[in-house]
Parts: sequence; C-alpha cells; structure tokens
Amino acid sequence: MHKLSNEEFISTYSKVPRLCVEVVIIDKQKGLFLTKRNIEPSKGLWHSPGGTVYYDETLREAVVRIAKKELGVDVEVVKELGVMEIRFDNHFYHDVTIAYEVTVVCGSVALNDEAKEEGYFIVMPEDMIPEQKEFYKKTLNLGQK
Repeated sequence: MHKLSNEEFISTYSKVPRLCVEVVIIDKQKGLFLTKRNIEPSKGLWHSPGGTVYYDETLREAVVRIAKKELGVDVEVVKELGVMEIRFDNHFYHDVTIAYEVTVVCGSVALNDEAKEEGYFIVMPEDMIPEQKEFYKKTLNLGQK
C-alpha cells in the first residue's frame, strides 16, 4: 500500500473528496467510544477514530489498520453503519466516510498522538464534530445535551 506524502495528500485532497472509514466501538452500558482530537482538523473536538483508505486497500482492511494505529487494538468488523460527509470549515478537506461498528478482539486502548483523551458517551458531548454527532444521534439513537 502506498501512503501519500504530505505534499501529495494536500495536492490530491484539495481537489477531490477523501474516502475515509470510521472505527465505531459501542458498549451497551457505557455508550459510544470517542476520542478527543489532538491534531487538525477539528483539534479539541470529540470524534470517532478514523482515517483515509489507502489505494488497493479494502474498506475493512482500512478499519483494522486504523484501529491498530490510532487505538492500539485488534478489531473485527461487525457491520457497516452508513455513510456521512464531513466538510471542515478551516481546512480544504471534504471527507466521505463510511462508519463501521467493530468489536475489540485483542488489546487495550492505547491512544497515539492523534488523540489526547478517550471516553464512552451515552449522551454525546457538545464539543463533537457536528456531522458525526448528527449521524450517531440518528443511526445509534444516542441522545445529546
């Protein structure tokens, strides 16, 4: 798999939407697992971990790779939850992202430098990426403050 350089990434995704996947962990008692972004775009906002799908990588392979990279856990995909679009106001990004519910099969969450906090939420936090908040409210029937 070929990872784009920062220059290639900016050049490419300033012209076309970016295909991404979201790693969605749900605990029936504790709610939806979120991390607080420590990088732009949307630094300081809660979100579901996710990232870019690489060329010649299946969507499910991307979910497994991103869960390992961002959370340090091995996951198994349970099901596709749906598609959302996210446009970041202060950046050129336009993401088309597919959310996948997963089950952690091995490991404990150990965040990388892309996130600074983690938590489970039954009521979604105010400081969350708006498109994700709306998507999870509808898709998972989660409340919001």
